[in-house]
Amino acid sequence: MYPAFERPEQQARLKAQAHYSQFLSQRLAKGQLAHAYLFKAPVEDGYALAQALSLAIFCSEGGCGECVVCKQVLQEQHPDLHLVRGEGEGRHPLIKLKQIQQLITQVTLPPVQSDYQVFILLHAENMQKESSNALLKTLEEPSSNSIIILLTPFLERILPTLRSRSQVLSLATPLPSSEDLIHQAEDAEKLWTWQQLEGIRTAPQLDSLLQHLEKLNSVELSLQFEVLQRGCWERIRPFILEKSSRSGLARAHKYLQLFDDGLSQLRANAHARLVAETFAQKYLHLRQQI
Repeated sequence: MYPAFERPEQQARLKAQAHYSQFLSQRLAKGQLAHAYLFKAPVEDGYALAQALSLAIFCSEGGCGECVVCKQVLQEQHPDLHLVRGEGEGRHPLIKLKQIQQLITQVTLPPVQSDYQVFILLHAENMQKESSNALLKTLEEPSSNSIIILLTPFLERILPTLRSRSQVLSLATPLPSSEDLIHQAEDAEKLWTWQQLEGIRTAPQLDSLLQHLEKLNSVELSLQFEVLQRGCWERIRPFILEKSSRSGLARAHKYLQLFDDGLSQLRANAHARLVAETFAQKYLHLRQQI
């Protein structure tokens, strides 16, 4: 499943997903494709794999990249390929309820010129709550000739019920930098960097950290943990690679695990304020051990 993409970067993105490309090719050949997939990766990487799968489905040659059908897919003009992008202005345009309702209606219709319809939702984390709930009903009663692919770099922002009804593929892509994550925020100024967090060293300073974290809702707090975790990794990675001391390595692991614990609690729908308080106390304890 390696179509001749027109742009070299598309080909490179797809080759990075050799494992999943082969996996999907085998499922397609056996007629065992899932009705819904969730690709966790930067959207550009997920879209390259989703587009390649669409080519393999629609093209009689399995995705030659050169025939009329492949050209239609590559130009996003194939009648059985449906892309859903957020509408509106701003950094994160929302996927609105009316768009999902249109998708639901289209799912009930037969394909125009293929055995399948393929629906690709770009930045699925930007679905409104009503949109997610509406889509859930479709995933609970899937159509035999429709494949829905959700693309997102932020798996935890997708409703757990949607995740559980989709086959999740975590694509092999480089982790975004802490700066990239901050740029994903609706209000980037709300988020602290790792350098700001490092400034918290004493109990009197703990109040400023708590005040900051308690202003964030669950989604914002989750993104904040991701930003801090990535920033922490960028800071300590050279130290880990040097393996200068066992105690230092253990402490570095504890820092990274602290962010993982917070993210896991939020995914389990724990109260954001309680998660923030627990995180702040554990973080200060680690800082005081230095």
